Amino acid sequence: MWKRVAIVVGILILIAAGLVGVLAWQVWQHPLAMYEKGGKRALESAGFVRSVMEADSGQLSYWKMGSGPALIFLHGAGDSAGSWSRVAPRFTDEYTVYVPDLPGHGASEPAEGPLPLSVVHKGISSLVEVASAGAPVTLVGNSLGAWLAMLEAVDDPGALRHIVLVNGGGIFNDPGDLTLLPADRAQARRLITALRDPSSPAIPDFVLDDIVKRAHDGPIRRMTLELEDMQAQLLDGRLAEITTPVDLVWGLSDHLMSYDYAVRLAEGLPASRLSELEACGHVPQNECPEPLVKTLRGVLAAELPVARTAAP
Repeated sequence: MWKRVAIVVGILILIAAGLVGVLAWQVWQHPLAMYEKGGKRALESAGFVRSVMEADSGQLSYWKMGSGPALIFLHGAGDSAGSWSRVAPRFTDEYTVYVPDLPGHGASEPAEGPLPLSVVHKGISSLVEVASAGAPVTLVGNSLGAWLAMLEAVDDPGALRHIVLVNGGGIFNDPGDLTLLPADRAQARRLITALRDPSSPAIPDFVLDDIVKRAHDGPIRRMTLELEDMQAQLLDGRLAEITTPVDLVWGLSDHLMSYDYAVRLAEGLPASRLSELEACGHVPQNECPEPLVKTLRGVLAAELPVARTAAP
């Protein structure tokens, strides 16, 4: 009997070792895809339920949980809904939380071809229309997601109560010698270094290599195929049109979209407030989720920013 048990245990160990080996190989070969899957599994484990809706951009995949006023989290370019897995679950006691894959990202259509920013915006507008059926919603957007929140505030202010911009916005930004489409490991390392606080763990070379691979055909590349459309969505000179109250939450270690950029946004917006995150970079929900959650709780619970009175 014990001999049989030993044989069974040995077989299980071999199977487990094989599975670990396969998993390790997948992580090694496709770290970004595995990161996305892990984030969505975390949303599912927290109780979020995935749904698909027909949007103006095609089928839109989103995760939903909670009750109360609608709160929508929008990720950045090249990312996915799982980016918010350590932040969004913390708000489901007070809000009905939606976390979509932006159009052209994750499981949301269009899955291939050029990806105009106007199409991405239309897809998010479709979700806002659904979520705001009962009352105006709050949008929290990181990077590209912040730009989309601003576009929505221009196009449909009645659907919005409040927008929160996290290291992102819709006015021109000069990235200097940084590129979002690195051609080699050195360029990828320079980009990631600019996006993160120096105290954060270093990104392994195999992840940098996957960033380079994705640069060839990922969502960011697809968006650059429609640069004229993207430029038409810039809001330089139009910030005064945004009457929706705006909070800006900024990781101070971001060297892609610096604090000076945040100040320019805040000064141009009629009703805005700027909060700072120490030792956080461009994507705080990944790099420093706890400080971000604390700050978001504060700005969402506070009185909304009011329009500044013009000087006499």
